[in-house]
Amino acid sequence: MKIVVIAFTFLFILIGNAYTQEDAFEKADVNKDGHISRDEYDAAVTSKFNEYDANKDGVIDRHEFNATKDNNAAIEYEFLDRNKDGKLNMDEFKAGATARFQMYDQNRDGLLSNPEYRQDTGFPILKIYF
Repeated sequence: MKIVVIAFTFLFILIGNAYTQEDAFEKADVNKDGHISRDEYDAAVTSKFNEYDANKDGVIDRHEFNATKDNNAAIEYEFLDRNKDGKLNMDEFKAGATARFQMYDQNRDGLLSNPEYRQDTGFPILKIYF
């Protein structure tokens, strides 16, 4: 009985921590105005590139991008790898991220709103960039 109580307590702590963590949109919205500007987006994209580039060689391979395990990541990797050399440099990554920003900024105001970010088609892709 004691083990069950401890297990449930641990589970509730984990669940509580998951809900209190800042999500990607809130993290990218540095000034907390409810929108992600191009500057905020570019900063988040650069940070994400550096996060993906685990071995710090200046390029992201399929493994680092998780394209071998996640179908959305695999599709996006193909979109990003414009020269089809099997690796993404910062220019390719930023060009793809810019195209996605423009695609999901539906009202063309230069800001990515929370509803634009969370739309059904946008969220699986945009979460890759920040």
